[in-house]
Amino acid sequence: MQRKPTTLAKLTRPKLFGVVPRERLFRLLDEERQNRSVIWIAGPPGAGKTALTASYLDTRQLSGIWYQVDSGDADPATFFHYLALAGRTAAGRKSLRLPVLTPEFASDLPGFTRNFFRELFTGLRTTTTLVLDNYQEVISESAFHSVIQGAVVELPAGINLVVISHIPPPSQYARAIANNLIGHISWDELRLTLEETTAIAGAVKGPSDEKLLHSLQKQTNGWVAGLVLMLDRFKRTRLVNHSTQSETMESVFNYFAGQMFDQATLELREFLMRTAILPQMTVSMAMEISSNPQAGDWLNDLYRRRLFIDRRGGEEIHYQYHGLFREFLLERARHCWSVSKLRKIRCLGAALVAKDNQTEAAATLLAEADEWGELTRLLCDHADALIAQGRHQTLQRLIAMCPIPVVQRTPWLLYWQGLSRMNFNPRAAITDFESAYGEFQIVDDRTGLFLTCGAIMEAYFYAEGEMSPVVAWAEKLQQLLARHEGFPSIQTEAKVLGSLQGLMYAAPHHPLLVALEKRADDFLRSAADPIARIGVAYTFLQLILWRGDFHKVRRIMAEMNPLLVAEPIPPILRLLWRVTEGNYAWNTASHVLAQEKFREGLNIAQQVGMPLFGLLVVRGQCVCSARCRRLTSSHGIPRQSRSLE
Repeated sequence: MQRKPTTLAKLTRPKLFGVVPRERLFRLLDEERQNRSVIWIAGPPGAGKTALTASYLDTRQLSGIWYQVDSGDADPATFFHYLALAGRTAAGRKSLRLPVLTPEFASDLPGFTRNFFRELFTGLRTTTTLVLDNYQEVISESAFHSVIQGAVVELPAGINLVVISHIPPPSQYARAIANNLIGHISWDELRLTLEETTAIAGAVKGPSDEKLLHSLQKQTNGWVAGLVLMLDRFKRTRLVNHSTQSETMESVFNYFAGQMFDQATLELREFLMRTAILPQMTVSMAMEISSNPQAGDWLNDLYRRRLFIDRRGGEEIHYQYHGLFREFLLERARHCWSVSKLRKIRCLGAALVAKDNQTEAAATLLAEADEWGELTRLLCDHADALIAQGRHQTLQRLIAMCPIPVVQRTPWLLYWQGLSRMNFNPRAAITDFESAYGEFQIVDDRTGLFLTCGAIMEAYFYAEGEMSPVVAWAEKLQQLLARHEGFPSIQTEAKVLGSLQGLMYAAPHHPLLVALEKRADDFLRSAADPIARIGVAYTFLQLILWRGDFHKVRRIMAEMNPLLVAEPIPPILRLLWRVTEGNYAWNTASHVLAQEKFREGLNIAQQVGMPLFGLLVVRGQCVCSARCRRLTSSHGIPRQSRSLE
């Protein structure tokens, strides 16, 4: 079945209206594409970089992926998540199995990057162009830059990367620059020539007088944003304003934008300020936040006048103000409105963008409005999905928008914060879970209490320290089960049953495990979610193997193995399952089969980039080989170990 096209505005090329082709720069782009795989277009805001790139792709009829970078992409998992959506759409009928950057890959981000882009590029046409717009939005300390540098290395012949940024390539690209892999179009090339200024003026029925055109060229110094504003003012007043060369671009923009804004009607000014609250908007969203039935007409008029607004396609057209213009309008709103009015409109904007699946934008607006209750509800609604997408850093950042006292008295924020930190800082996660449990007790939240008990035992397993506290938490879980006569839901049961390795390691004879093993048997027979079933089966197989009940191990494996073939299972589960099969084969003296299963697990680790888990497989091979005295196999193990380093 063909996938439904991706329609997120973040992943959609801007729709152009009346853009004058810049053939001079098109020829330069042609030359750079022929000689280099990467083109870096750097210039100040309003220099026409995005319009240049989009019009070039349209004119040359080049297919591509347009990716609008924002601050959220500082979390590499967020970048990979959205790029995977775009990649699957661009691949069409081709099937792409792009991995998710979950914690098990964190120890080898370069390896994950390499595997991701190799899989992505094999599914794209050889004439595809990947565009990263607004690259400068990601902080310099982020691993995002190393990820893109890794993508540069993997670019095959015919596929190009175009980066649009306010800044030149950061230090991570030093090797690529030294190897002449990156072509540059700088501010000097981006400046409008007199011929281009004349063409743009003619396209909007501006001045044709040669003296006026020379004046416009001198005043704007080739800056597209300045020219657009001066032409708009000229059409209304027949005057060309003057600015001094010493003024900054931002101050010049604010001056001319201020003139345009001040001459607008009060109704239009209010519309502009209200809609600027939204990072991206549909006509219906603009209509709702402005309470103005003319919203569609005004947005279309701004777009046709080329006044700093982009339009992007999809199931529903989205509009987006240029960054300079939006910041100008927001500053005017802060100056014109009362604090209470601004807060009310931000809350309305948050509700609108949340319904439009702009979760991070909604969170930002709620934080700016000090609406901590609504922000908490938003985060809790989306936390599970963010964890599943591997976006732990993003979840931590969003929770950090809340004041510490709010987090400390909100058990679900503490729980999700702990879960987002468990694989990276289990000791800090334990502290979060302990605090969450106390708060859940106060409000008697059964689901929260059960989940926190399971999570804290799992966190102790990852912490690799003193395990005795796990027994106390097992007692709490046992008491909860007795008091509530079981789990509150099958989803909660699945999560708790899959998080008991800490207890199995600390106290394998604990009576709670006997009771829960019976529940696990029922769960494996009745649960619908195949991934949950395999996760619970893997967890309890460790206990059953340790106990030596090989008949039961064989039965569970026979029941679960068809799921691994029929369903798309995460690589970590497939690897751990192979290790379990290898351990079972070794324990039942099927040493050749054990080596085969360990090799399959090692291949998974190497293919998807999980070196730490690969070493776990090698360890199993070593034990098995030593016991079997298969010297030839054991001689090959150091080479495999080195391949994972």
